[in-house]
Amino acid sequence: MKDQEKLKRGNLGLKELILAIRKYLNNHFDSLGRSYEAHSILESRFTPAEIAFNIGMSSCGSKTNIATEMLRHIGYEVKKVHGSNTQSPDHAWITVKDLGGNKWKQFDITQEDCEITAQHKVISICHDWGDIKSAIEKAHLGGLTSDE
Repeated sequence: MKDQEKLKRGNLGLKELILAIRKYLNNHFDSLGRSYEAHSILESRFTPAEIAFNIGMSSCGSKTNIATEMLRHIGYEVKKVHGSNTQSPDHAWITVKDLGGNKWKQFDITQEDCEITAQHKVISICHDWGDIKSAIEKAHLGGLTSDE
């Protein structure tokens, strides 16, 4: 994912940067000629960004992971959002702190305009999915966690 540096040098505003990352990811996934469908929310959330990128995993969780790593690499503070929307009871997106400011802005990298709508409902915000892993596992594994 060395193309983060190209994005950083582009002097884009935050929204334009997010849109450029979305376009870059979609072009990359299209160029692979195949996609990898995550088999579970756990696979979607916990597959490392580099692996998800290389195999073409384009779930909301994997896109959140990849965009988070790209943005952190170029100096942005980013958190991951676990929530829901009208398409899914389990959805993921990012919240990014504007450079030089104290404002956090949420973006949904799976949406064409990357905008958050009234249908996006936040369940939890975390630095990394591991921070809320037990809650995700309990919701999806009937109370069992990987610690048990």
